[in-house]
Amino acid sequence: MTSSILFLCKKMPFPPKDGESIVIAEDAKILKKAGCKIHFLCFNTLKHFVNEDQNDLYQEYFDTIESISIDTSIDFDHILSHFQGKLPIQLARFESKDFRLRMHELISANQINTIIAQGLAVTHYLKDVPADIRKIYRVHNIEHLIWRDYGRFTFASRWLGRILSRSLHQYEIGHLNHVDQFVTLSHHEEMTIKELGYSQVTAIPITLSGSQKQVYNESSEGILFVGSLDWAPNREGLDWFIQEIYPRVSDIPLTVAGRGSWTSLNPNIKVLTNFESLEHLFSTHRLVIVPLLSGAGIRIKILECLQAGMPVISTTKGAEGILSDSTIYPLSDDPQKFADDLKSLYQDTEKLKSISKMAKIYFENKFSEDQIASYWKNLL
Repeated sequence: MTSSILFLCKKMPFPPKDGESIVIAEDAKILKKAGCKIHFLCFNTLKHFVNEDQNDLYQEYFDTIESISIDTSIDFDHILSHFQGKLPIQLARFESKDFRLRMHELISANQINTIIAQGLAVTHYLKDVPADIRKIYRVHNIEHLIWRDYGRFTFASRWLGRILSRSLHQYEIGHLNHVDQFVTLSHHEEMTIKELGYSQVTAIPITLSGSQKQVYNESSEGILFVGSLDWAPNREGLDWFIQEIYPRVSDIPLTVAGRGSWTSLNPNIKVLTNFESLEHLFSTHRLVIVPLLSGAGIRIKILECLQAGMPVISTTKGAEGILSDSTIYPLSDDPQKFADDLKSLYQDTEKLKSISKMAKIYFENKFSEDQIASYWKNLL
């Protein structure tokens, strides 16, 4: 490949710690290894502000990187844009004349022939891109589905979710005709995009850089939940697990690890908002839970567990796009069955070792770096 590619991102992807930034970083690394020149234009938001001095640590991923500072707090202009039908409020927060101007300058200065919009929030900038430049939308999530499924516990959250879902759905079905190619993370989402009326859709999952060095230890104690606690679907899933499932298995220690604010008065629940490394967490726990009820996209944590050979119990939503059936990990959406599976597996060390081996083999067969690189090569 001899492409000069500009990535548009709604936040700084380095360091790659959460699902969105990991997808962006892995895409960039694969394409740069394949010979492409990779340029980044990112927002640096107040909410997820990154000290740009850290970029030097990730130069293997890009040729150049620039950022535009922005405050994405919702204001009157965003609300007005939403109700005037210009942009859904989630996208209106990322409207910036400075970003658009810098995009055009980078296109000219670097002879850009391909632009990859990483996520829905920056797709509206593709409308201003010259026709001879290939425009790709990297689909991280089917955004309207996240909000449609969100809010199972309160009337207010269900009401808000429906409003946001409706506006996002209208945008997704009527405002992406300027996109030349949709690249989803799974075949499940590939079908969903086609159902929205678009035909140029390809599924390309991600790989994960490096390898997990630790050997799974089935004698470790405790179960682990790990994920960004400031992402609504994660909080919703965790609350469901704590309310509906954990009382049935509360003799097993639980660790909740992730960025964000979350507390528990239960002495058997440990909360870590900062942790040494994911590898350390995996090596000190017996089982990972993924109790996701809403959301879309591919679960990076499931991929990390497969790569490390970590046994997992998940909902079907949590495994969506990665596991087509439950032959490796037990899947359940029923609280009692989830609890029964968890307790049974937790006590079965031979089964845990078997699952660990199958998980690593599955990752190598489906998500190896060579395989993912071949998908991008065929596309570009």
